[in-house]
This record gives sequence, structure tokens and C-alpha cells, in this order.
Amino acid sequence: MTNSLSGAAAQQIPGRFGLIGGVGPDASSDLYLRVVAAYQSRLRGAYPDVVMHSVPLPARLEEAFVRGHFDTAEESEVDRLLTQSLDVLEASGATCVGMACNTLHTYLRPLVRERDIALLDMVEAALGRLRDAGHRRVLLLATAATVRSGLYSDCAADFGVEIVAPDEAGQKVVQAAIMDLLRFVDPAEPAAAMREFAATLPSDIDAVLYGCTDLTVLRNHDIFSVPVVDSLSCLTDACVDFLSRDGVTAAS
Repeated sequence: MTNSLSGAAAQQIPGRFGLIGGVGPDASSDLYLRVVAAYQSRLRGAYPDVVMHSVPLPARLEEAFVRGHFDTAEESEVDRLLTQSLDVLEASGATCVGMACNTLHTYLRPLVRERDIALLDMVEAALGRLRDAGHRRVLLLATAATVRSGLYSDCAADFGVEIVAPDEAGQKVVQAAIMDLLRFVDPAEPAAAMREFAATLPSDIDAVLYGCTDLTVLRNHDIFSVPVVDSLSCLTDACVDFLSRDGVTAAS
């Protein structure tokens, strides 16, 4: 898998991983539990060095980025909240940070570049996974904000991948599914709606990317006829690779 570590501290020896949590809570806790389980498996029972700060994200901001309509004041508030979280994690001794939210990477990336800390970039991790699996034309399912930002499409060519967005009707289905999952609706309901949408996909799509971590809970539902790549799983692998480098060396 591609090394998605970026930032000023990219060459530092792995140490403490700082998790920016709360965006959203389910994805953050899922990421933490997955990292612990994978790390234990790789290092024969050891626990990783992880510290998490849960961002106090107001519901109105969460709904705004799902809809894709941040105004200037909301963008400033997001910057402030992420800066606060980075301050906490950097003070804790974290040498690397990650976040279980695709959309807010637009705001996180420039903030990390100003610090002596590295970023495990979920977008780069997912694109690397798509490339390594041989997927070339991929449908991105994500918030409107992620789709419009070009987070995936702007750098996909560097990985030999073409990112395709849903049409307007399809994006509405995706938006509704994300909002339902944020409200803890039974996943079977959005899964059923997504299954109807899946029947309309072009035949030249060879994979689907869950570019929103709230969609992760649908990974065990039989929805698409093509492979599904889950961005949260890609970030999990990147985290474990970062955290286990010292441990693997010490155990060998």
C-alpha cells in the first residue's frame, strides 16, 4: 500500500498517533478499534500509542458540510476547531495525526503543513488502495462538499485513477443516506435506497469508493455488483503501518 504519510514530520521516527475525533464519533471510534485490533494482530498482542481529541463539532456545521454549503463564518469556525484539536494533540506528543472524515481534509491539510507534525492522509491512502487493486474508473460516494472540493478528483490522475461523481439524482440519494446514518436510522433503510441507485450505474464503473466514513456501516450490505473500497479501512491500514514500524523492527 502507498505510504500516505505527508507533512513536515514525515521523516520522523514513528511514535504517538493523534486522532482527531468527533467528526463523526462513530467513524472515529470505529477507526480506533480497528487500529487497535490490527496492531495487536501484527505485533502479537501489543497496544498502539494513540491519543484522541474529540472535536466539539456543532450539529449545524455537520449538516452544512454534508450538504456542501459552508459559508465564510462556518469555514472560520471549522479552522478554529481543527486548530484547537491540533494544539491538543501536538502538546500530547503526537508525531502524526489522522482524521476519520474525508470532507474536512480540505481544511486540515493546510493547517498541518504549518506544523512540525505529519498527516496520515485518508484521501491519498484510498487512492493508493484503488491503484494497487487495479481499479481505474471509480464512482465516488461522498458528501456534496467532498465531491465539489475536488479532494479526490484533483489528485486521482497521479494514482492512475479516474474519479466519477454521481449525477444529480444519484447525489441526492447519497446525501439522504448519509443524513439517515448520522441520525442513527436502521442501516437497512439507506442500504435499500442505495441498492436502487446501484442498479442505474454505468457499466464502465469498475469500483465504488465510500468517500464518506458515515457510509462505512453499509460495507456489509450487498449493494453494488462491483468492488467497494472503504476510505476508513484504507486509513486504518495507513495508521497501523505508521505505528508498527518500530514494533516490527523490535520484534524481528
